Amino acid sequence: MLGFLFRGAAAGFAATIPMTAVILALHRLLPREREMELAPFEVAEGVAEVTGVEAAVPEEVLVPGEIVAHFGYGAAAGVLHQALTGTSIMARMAFGAIFGFAVWAASYLGYLPALRIRRPATRDPWQRNFTMIVAHLVWGATLGLLAARLRVTDED
Repeated sequence: MLGFLFRGAAAGFAATIPMTAVILALHRLLPREREMELAPFEVAEGVAEVTGVEAAVPEEVLVPGEIVAHFGYGAAAGVLHQALTGTSIMARMAFGAIFGFAVWAASYLGYLPALRIRRPATRDPWQRNFTMIVAHLVWGATLGLLAARLRVTDED
């Protein structure tokens, strides 16, 4: 069971790499996005602010912590994905993309605003939402592919 969960975490962590590349690439292409902080940092700072950590931790520690939190969240969501999917690579990629969108919606329209960590995505410019949705679709499809490949490798 532990290996099963670890494979999901590893796939979620690794899928965060292309997701982050998409966020960075699209962030640079959209003029209005330059005025806004990258979403993963914005979320991590919101958590630090809500929990009171931001006032107690120096900035040079917060930024690496924000990166760790971003990849950690990807790994944690990868474990959930692992528990919900079948074995087919195409099914996992398709489900992964849907799962990625669901993670975006649950986060940016659901619990982040509810916990007052950030404003709801409905108050963001469409370009920001486009960037984050595409990034989550890439993350989810990559997660599905990697999780399926890890499962196949493990079963060989």
